[in-house]
Amino acid sequence: HRVILYRNREEYLRELRKHDENVDASIGWYLPNMRCIFVYEPSPNDEYEFDLFSLLAHEVTHQLFNECYLATSGRNKPVSQPGRRANFWAVEGVATYMETYALTASNAKLGGVETYRLQQAVASLFEEKTYIPMRQYVAATRESFQTNDMPLLQRLYAQATGLTFFFIHYRDGVYRNAFVAYLYAIYQGVDQPN
Repeated sequence: HRVILYRNREEYLRELRKHDENVDASIGWYLPNMRCIFVYEPSPNDEYEFDLFSLLAHEVTHQLFNECYLATSGRNKPVSQPGRRANFWAVEGVATYMETYALTASNAKLGGVETYRLQQAVASLFEEKTYIPMRQYVAATRESFQTNDMPLLQRLYAQATGLTFFFIHYRDGVYRNAFVAYLYAIYQGVDQPN
């Protein structure tokens, strides 16, 4: 259960490439087999702009789901790559949802609609008409989400965010429990591509 914060992107990439070759478009990474989160301190000179607190919420979500699965399953080894065969959108969708976590002096808020990724999802659906059909999207693997094609990567994450918000909030959460069960199946490694 570790978080490693690197001074800059170069250090982050140099170290993380030792563990996974598909990290170049990332700003944070969770490795289940190491139970470790890798992030770096943002800099105004970076090509990627991000909020470190939101990024940590995202990566801690990956860790939390892996750890909860371990605690409830009686296993001592996590599923090494949840969503490896399909359904990776839900793994990233719930993590992007947690990026909305905001703490004030008097309360905490989760699920704010002002998040950048949710705004991207709305624009993709209603303005750009670039949503990927569900049958194709649900079949997307972890590998297909780890692309260096930034416009495609942004669309994939935006759609994951939009769908997660829908399943959690639509009609006061009518699909919320089913979505949580879906996530649990993905983290168990028993989810199906269709």
